[in-house]
Amino acid sequence: MEYVKKLLNKITVENITVQITDGWKSSDIIAKYIVGIDVWESLPTWDRRILKSRVHKLVIDNELL
Repeated sequence: MEYVKKLLNKITVENITVQITDGWKSSDIIAKYIVGIDVWESLPTWDRRILKSRVHKLVIDNELL
């Protein structure tokens, strides 16, 4: 869980905005590119869901899409 907490800190409005500018519109793809493809692929499904949920929450709360 400590590792996921560190990754959650990478998911910021600024990082999400960069990914949206690059053309990504899906929460899982945005999270994947923020934390890194190799890291994303090594994560268990539950940890991926946590990260996707954080992206989705920030997108909705800040009306980014």
